[in-house]
Amino acid sequence: MIVVDAKALPTRAKLHREPVIPAGYVMTIQTNNAVSGLLERLTWLMRAIDDDVSEFVQQYAQHWWTGFASRTDASNAVAAPVGAWLLVALASGATATRRCTALGLQPERAEQIAAALLERAPKALRAATAVWIASDQRTIAFDDWQQHLPPAVACGPVPTSQQADAWAHAATDGLISRFPVAVTRETALVLVNALAADVRWRRPYLARPSDDWGVGRRWAGRVQSVLVGDDLTAVRTDQGLFAVHQAQAEGLIVLCVTGIPESAGMAAAAEVARAYLGGASEDLWSLPLGEQGCWQIAEEPLEDAPAERVLRTEARVPAWEAESTWDLMAEPELGFVDAAQRISVLLADPGPAQAVQCARARFDRLGFTAAAVTALAIMRSAPPRDREPKAGVLRKVRVDFAEPFAAFAFVDEPDSPWHHVMAFAAWVAEPTEPTQV
Repeated sequence: MIVVDAKALPTRAKLHREPVIPAGYVMTIQTNNAVSGLLERLTWLMRAIDDDVSEFVQQYAQHWWTGFASRTDASNAVAAPVGAWLLVALASGATATRRCTALGLQPERAEQIAAALLERAPKALRAATAVWIASDQRTIAFDDWQQHLPPAVACGPVPTSQQADAWAHAATDGLISRFPVAVTRETALVLVNALAADVRWRRPYLARPSDDWGVGRRWAGRVQSVLVGDDLTAVRTDQGLFAVHQAQAEGLIVLCVTGIPESAGMAAAAEVARAYLGGASEDLWSLPLGEQGCWQIAEEPLEDAPAERVLRTEARVPAWEAESTWDLMAEPELGFVDAAQRISVLLADPGPAQAVQCARARFDRLGFTAAAVTALAIMRSAPPRDREPKAGVLRKVRVDFAEPFAAFAFVDEPDSPWHHVMAFAAWVAEPTEPTQV
């Protein structure tokens, strides 16, 4: 199963790129400092789409499925490699002096692409990204990195464990209720991304009894009903002949790929999906009659046919659901070991790191729901020490403005020529009662 943004895929022609201009940005000619920042931001975003971004994510996903190959042998598994990719790309800018090996990009380039993706999230996919830091861990270097993060990245203090759980729940529409990593008093920093989708098929599936479904194959008799659709394509690669079924929703398509050799796994299926999106297909009339692998092909006479040859395709797909937890530090090629090292140098007292992704998905008759939360957490090198109680002096200072006084109102905009200009001045000779609200 591969999920792809279908907004730019009215057909299966090769993905094309459109200019990325964030909503709300208006090009005007002004003579102030804001225009230079705006132009710089637009340049970032436009450069980010000079390349096929999906190719970068696809290469990263190949590392994912190759590294975690054993996880997909015996049980359902779901992941959102793009969520992890975004965090590694954001972290790459923390130390911009060396190439980000996991992404195959220079840090500046990786940041540009991440900014373009986060600031132009597709309608079918909810995205939330944040960085949380303990107040005593901030440094000048961290503040500089934070200022260069995309506006879509929310920044704030490290939350409580309950608040982190609530964030995950809200960002995934309730699909994930527990934060992937433990958030405690020892947490110095958290970089997190959440993705969620909840779409309905343009054409709901028919549900039919599974009496003759998968006869002689591994799942025969496992379920009582299967989903029936008519979209079916054959794709041939170096690995063999595969069947691809497409389920389409508004802004999202789900490709189901079968015929995969057990030795090939998800990495091979991902290549098939990419080939399909690139327009690859095998003429179904060229396939031999009979049963071969997952294919069942037969012919019969047809009276009053609308054409000399009529093709009828049928895909019978089971509903499915999956839930997975991935230890991203266990696979160095995914870049989280490097990302943790890059961010650690920005903190006052960094310690060990952990990176985890939790993901869930369900494919059903009416639609598709999925969510993933990816988090990189860096702990303190030592837990914060509780202060020993000691005797001291509390000084209380109070001033009663109980006689005539003066009041002044000044403009407080550091970037404006009005900064610290006195706008209003008053002399207060008589008090009045406050408004009761």
